[in-house]
Amino acid sequence: MSKKHFELLAAQIRLIEDSNARFSAYHAVATVATEVNPSFDILKFVKACDVSF
Repeated sequence: MSKKHFELLAAQIRLIEDSNARFSAYHAVATVATEVNPSFDILKFVKACDVSF
């Protein structure tokens, strides 16, 4: 997957209003992304998804 794909996914995840559901969606995508893309920047993705811990 490319940077553009991750940006599109993050934009959709950011739209999820429920913070628990947003975190679940973020986590599912981030888990796969770290496995398939060694250049994946999880910190940028967290910010782009608007996820807080």
